[in-house]
Amino acid sequence: MTQPQGAWACDICNVFEYQTVQNGHFFGVFFRQQVQNGYSLADQTNHFFVPVAHPAPVAGARLAHVPVDAPIIVQKTYKDYKRLSHWELRWNYSIRRKVNISLIVPYETNTLHLQEVNERTDQGLVLPQTDTTMQTQGLGDAMLGAEYLLGVDRGVWQFLVKPGFLMLMPTGNYRTQSPAGRRYFADLQPGSGAWSWVFRLNLQYSHLQGYGFFAGANYRWNGIGQQTYRFGKGVNAYTHVFYQFTRGEMRLIPRTGVFFSSTRGPMPTFTKTA
Repeated sequence: MTQPQGAWACDICNVFEYQTVQNGHFFGVFFRQQVQNGYSLADQTNHFFVPVAHPAPVAGARLAHVPVDAPIIVQKTYKDYKRLSHWELRWNYSIRRKVNISLIVPYETNTLHLQEVNERTDQGLVLPQTDTTMQTQGLGDAMLGAEYLLGVDRGVWQFLVKPGFLMLMPTGNYRTQSPAGRRYFADLQPGSGAWSWVFRLNLQYSHLQGYGFFAGANYRWNGIGQQTYRFGKGVNAYTHVFYQFTRGEMRLIPRTGVFFSSTRGPMPTFTKTA
């Protein structure tokens, strides 16, 4: 079989923030979905305005988001896509509105569609495939974290600085196999099989009857998983604005914002083993 030695993935799941405006206790069910369309488009230096066509390679462009340890050769096309759907149980406990303790338990469904693929067999043959869709699902890695609240809180409005961390535990499923009995590559699995840490810094201004903003940054360090595989170290940053509509005990908080993510790591090498 073929195994990666010291392989790194470019796919890092991110913790999308949710906080109650008054930093209270909560328990809830959350759903989020990420869609990455057109692997060939990801090779462009301009990520905001790209033509809806198969582009020519650009020298010095960022690498496309493709599986790095799979026994396949991906022919990147604009018809490729990856869809990550997460249901999450989130529990938050606030200690005197100064310390937040959080627990996140995700259930993931990950889908990868590749229009043109050449598959490497164990005998060294290369078999062309078209219109290939792969899907995994199961429990993801549970996250346990804490943050400390610094700043000014006047009850009606507040400005807070919140340093903190998250510990990702190897509780997720990382052994999902294809119908043919071959294990899917690591960056498509719901779990990583590794311990990881996220260091965080968040800023928040909010008013009970008006506008507010939230900004933050995360740095993630990943351990080596059970498949001799490590996800790349990464950073992300985000900011959004929101407005609070209050009617009795109900509160509607629409928001909009931007998100940036970057991951770095060496390319894998493949060795033949018995």
